[in-house]
Amino acid sequence: PCPCGWQLSTGGEEGAQRMQQHTFWDCPVAQAVMQQVRNAIPAAPEVSRKHLWLLQAPPDSGLYQPVWAVVCLAALNAMQQGRAYMWALHKRRQELLASYRASGGRQVSLEECWQRAAGTRLSMVPPGGSPTSKASARAAALFWSHLQDFADIGIVPVDWVQRMSPSHAFMRIQPKPRSGHCLVLHLPVDIVLPEDLY
Repeated sequence: PCPCGWQLSTGGEEGAQRMQQHTFWDCPVAQAVMQQVRNAIPAAPEVSRKHLWLLQAPPDSGLYQPVWAVVCLAALNAMQQGRAYMWALHKRRQELLASYRASGGRQVSLEECWQRAAGTRLSMVPPGGSPTSKASARAAALFWSHLQDFADIGIVPVDWVQRMSPSHAFMRIQPKPRSGHCLVLHLPVDIVLPEDLY
């Protein structure tokens, strides 16, 4: 079962398809990323799985197709990384629970925790939410971080300059002071990119 609570009920090709749909669409981690995508599109068209998976911009969205392809790849990657983070948090919780049970249910002292973690990272999950909610927030931030990484490359294809409107969703073209152009991300005000995402 997925740490979010979803459980695969069938195997074979059908099971693989359901797993793919859950991982890259239905899981709360994937939906957190898709909420970022939807919020960034001013026209707010219906964004379907087909639009994401096939990198096809929704009709009447005003999105430039090459930019949409970058957005989709950033979203899919953020979903995958967010789920990996959720599984890592889930595994740490399971290890802590097993450790607690092995100790006979007694409270473990900080000194014992530090001794167990010697030579490794502290294995405790920080307070403040479930692995799913933490992974969802991280995946949303990763999505924007991936787009920022793309913009930071500093290469803007000529046809982008000619075809992207100044109010394009996700990113816009901006002239450089001396010559050429750069991409500038339209980062929502409620998203802060932490430095330790990777």
